Amino acid sequence: GYIESSNSASINNIQIQSEGGTSVVFTIPTPASIPLQSVVIGQNAMKDTVDSGIQNVVIGRNSQQYSSGSLGNVSIGFSTLQYISSSINNVAIGQLAGYENGKYLSGSNNTFLGYNASYGNNTDIENSTALGANITLTDSNTVILGNGASVGIGTTSPSQKLEVVGDIAITDFPSVSAS
Repeated sequence: GYIESSNSASINNIQIQSEGGTSVVFTIPTPASIPLQSVVIGQNAMKDTVDSGIQNVVIGRNSQQYSSGSLGNVSIGFSTLQYISSSINNVAIGQLAGYENGKYLSGSNNTFLGYNASYGNNTDIENSTALGANITLTDSNTVILGNGASVGIGTTSPSQKLEVVGDIAITDFPSVSAS
């Protein structure tokens, strides 16, 4: 294989190509403010960034395209975390993960894993995790597993919303009455 660069005065993209013709193209964006200590790969990735971005990992077309003052965010996939403002330590993996059209995420320490795992109208959400496709986080400090999914502990095929195979230890369990 070989490495080819273009635009000798300032490199705008680097192409790594095998002899069989398969290519991976790394496009270096020309954002309004150059991100610092970041890895940026993809068309329009961090393109319209203002106030820089620091220590972000951005892989995918349109990822973190409109960002302002972001720090330590990881976005992998098409349009992940496309709109963020002063967000810190968010992780989005999967097409449209952490994406909400035109609504800037200002919250921090969130994880969005799966196609279209998002934050809806709650743009200041904090410390929350969405695992699965089409999940919308509505509150801070929550973990949401799957859209209609069942959870199994000690089983690979739960037959209920929560199925536990094995012993359970509960300490200080509040009393519950059936209603």
